[in-house]
Amino acid sequence: MVVFLQSASYPPNDGGLFVCLLIALIVGTICFLLFSFIRPCFGFHYFSRDLKNKLQKVPFAWIIITLTFSDNETIERNGSLPMIYLTWKRLGMIYCWVMTIITIPVLIPLYWARTKVPENYFTSMTASALDSDDPALSTTYIYTLIHLTGFMIILALFWIRYLMVKHRRDAIVGGVHTHCVRVKGIPGKIRDEDEIKACIEECDGGEFSGEVAQVRIVWDNNKLISLQNKRKGFEEKIEEITEQNAEKGKNKMMKPPVWKIPPILLVWKDEVDALEWNQEQLEKTKEKIEKKMEKYNNGEQKHIGMAHVTFNSADSAGKFLHGFKGSGASNKKMHAKSWKRFGPHRPEDIIWSNLNGSRIKRWIFIIILSIINLIFALLWTVPIALLSSLSTFEPYPVIGPIVKSFRQTTPGLATVVEILIPVILTLIVMFLYPRILKLVVYKLEKHSSFVANNRSIMLKFWVFVFLNFFVLFCFFVNGLSLTSNIISGEIDDIWFAFGSINWAIAGAYYMCWFLTAGIMGSAIKLFNIPGLIIKLLKMKFLAKTEKKKLKIMFKSSEYKYHAFFAKEAVIFPIILLLGSIVPIVLPAGLIYYTLSYLAEKTVIINGQDPNEHRPGRYVNPFTALLIFGGLICFPAWGFFLVSTKNIALIGIGGTIYIFIIIGPIIVNTFCNFADYIYNCKFLSRTGWMGPRSSEDEDDGEEPESLEDSYIHPGFVSYN
Repeated sequence: MVVFLQSASYPPNDGGLFVCLLIALIVGTICFLLFSFIRPCFGFHYFSRDLKNKLQKVPFAWIIITLTFSDNETIERNGSLPMIYLTWKRLGMIYCWVMTIITIPVLIPLYWARTKVPENYFTSMTASALDSDDPALSTTYIYTLIHLTGFMIILALFWIRYLMVKHRRDAIVGGVHTHCVRVKGIPGKIRDEDEIKACIEECDGGEFSGEVAQVRIVWDNNKLISLQNKRKGFEEKIEEITEQNAEKGKNKMMKPPVWKIPPILLVWKDEVDALEWNQEQLEKTKEKIEKKMEKYNNGEQKHIGMAHVTFNSADSAGKFLHGFKGSGASNKKMHAKSWKRFGPHRPEDIIWSNLNGSRIKRWIFIIILSIINLIFALLWTVPIALLSSLSTFEPYPVIGPIVKSFRQTTPGLATVVEILIPVILTLIVMFLYPRILKLVVYKLEKHSSFVANNRSIMLKFWVFVFLNFFVLFCFFVNGLSLTSNIISGEIDDIWFAFGSINWAIAGAYYMCWFLTAGIMGSAIKLFNIPGLIIKLLKMKFLAKTEKKKLKIMFKSSEYKYHAFFAKEAVIFPIILLLGSIVPIVLPAGLIYYTLSYLAEKTVIINGQDPNEHRPGRYVNPFTALLIFGGLICFPAWGFFLVSTKNIALIGIGGTIYIFIIIGPIIVNTFCNFADYIYNCKFLSRTGWMGPRSSEDEDDGEEPESLEDSYIHPGFVSYN
């Protein structure tokens, strides 16, 4: 997608990019060297114990470890979702490599030779400085089609790789979730799990007779979950205090807590024996649990109309999910024909306390948080856009002379303000905002699984990044440029005004962002000094026992794939958009994808726990946002088409726009259909995704382990 925006004003500071690159290189090199030499000394923070070997002690050997770590090893050790994310980063790197090789040698010399602003080096390498009737623009049209074709190829390869990774991971791991189906619509009067099991085996002519391993009703008992968590906390505290008392040879004393008031403020409280107090609280908690269990055993406990049905084989689960009719049930009270069936979450992914949450309440908070997210994106764009376009304020009265004086007297500082500060502020917000979203989404929306919460965060973060990082930034800055041109009298034709907006300013900003994020951001991600400092402080002041110290030492942080997928769904359309209009952005994108791929693969394989979230829950919205983002990028081209008043150009632009809409959507739709077929188990049966090894033929876990799955966490200690 290309936007041809001819400009009457051009970015005066080409040197800003060199300042940005210089700072990124200095900071990035320092962080890279510090990471390489400090890493062997703090192995507990930078690599897992199972990867510890002599090579890890060599300063720069981590590069060899990362490059030689195979895809199959990544899948087996870290899970399918990390591998799929790294696959996208690798494909983005390949795309930038190929497009840089075939685009730069042609378009940059062409633009340079035909530019109308030879005094401005950066703009001379873009299509922004060409006249609207310049024949050279036809070459840009052709390269737009080449880039779009490359995008469709990348999208298809990503989907194919996703299906292969998904198939391979299911074959290796199996997992109880592949044997289970979530059923909604269980009547409230039905309380016997064996009764539900008998009904399923009886229905549809006994097709599922002997295939049901277990049925687990989801009980409405969030209070019991809270009590069990308190019980577990007291047991861990008692174990910790007992170990401390043995080490110090005396009993630990404490002030009993009152709500959440810090102990130092409880001056009216006398100290008590910590071990005795926690043991007393543990007994009280157990008594409350026993009362809840009595209520359940007496038949007074209600359920939420849901049950997890686990089968002896994944094939039976697939047949029940897609083909169960509920006919022939002798127990009419079951209403088996009206059951709704869904693919289940993994047991460890379920947020049990949210399963009975109000759907209406959830949607109210979704709408409210979405509106707040939109408002924040609008507000945050203003200072970033203003800082990035100081030159556009010079024609304005009052503020214009001040800005002009500042830029003339301190050009170096003005360059930093216009180029580097907006990029750094954007990087900081991109780091902090997903964490803020996590707090509010988990607290207010309360989805039934961690994946569902993460998807909500992913969509909101994408909206923020896309509006802030592309739409509002570009059009706000260009709107300022347009207003500046009108005020200065350089434009008097309103139709030409739409085509006069300067795209080179945005190209310079994004090029600076790619260089900073690729060089400096990747090095900082590897170094991760804040995480190391926090871990050392916790080990020093919070770890009272050796066991607690080891737990803190080897605890890995959560890798926020949902936030990274959201960012990628914005970054790639921008590269696609600018590939023809500002082709110098392609090598900057190549630097970003290459270095970030190396850094993120290093972090993932060395320090992250396996992530077994269902990858389709991320891939489907990611590809949809990717295409949608590309489609939204295109309307800016309309400014140029309208300004030319050229019917031929409008026809060519319309044709390309249709190509943009149809091509990726067809690819994405076909791949989604293939994913659906895979979920129906046809792909694994036909074997076109690759033969399965003999040890994987059992397709999952044994029935004995299946019978213990999907137990309500409130009942774990009693079942």
